[in-house]
Amino acid sequence: ANDAAAAAAVAAGAAEVARSTIIDYDYSGRAGEKRYPPRVNRDIPDGVRHAEAYADAWLCPEHDIAALQWLCAQYHPTKVELRATWSSCVTELLGGSRPLVDVADRLVAYASEALEPLDRSTTGATGSP
Repeated sequence: ANDAAAAAAVAAGAAEVARSTIIDYDYSGRAGEKRYPPRVNRDIPDGVRHAEAYADAWLCPEHDIAALQWLCAQYHPTKVELRATWSSCVTELLGGSRPLVDVADRLVAYASEALEPLDRSTTGATGSP
């Protein structure tokens, strides 16, 4: 199904189609057991850090959720009819109006959909799409 979606996106005029997987290994550890290092870099050109993610602070899942929300907010589906539900998922990531597992399940539904950046001039700051 993913290969068919990629082929359809290219046929519809997409210049290229890339698949991505988000893996968050920076400063990994269990919440409440690990802290950020003393020299944590807060000035990252292709993302954001949660306001409470600073040197020697405890790692928290909310920090990862904020980073994921920011990343998702930089893109939207190429299919216009999917954009409203995508946008509501992005809003719900931080809003807490639905359990996180429900929002994650909704985002998984977009796994085979092509996304495009909202503002192409700001993507790829470090070579990342």
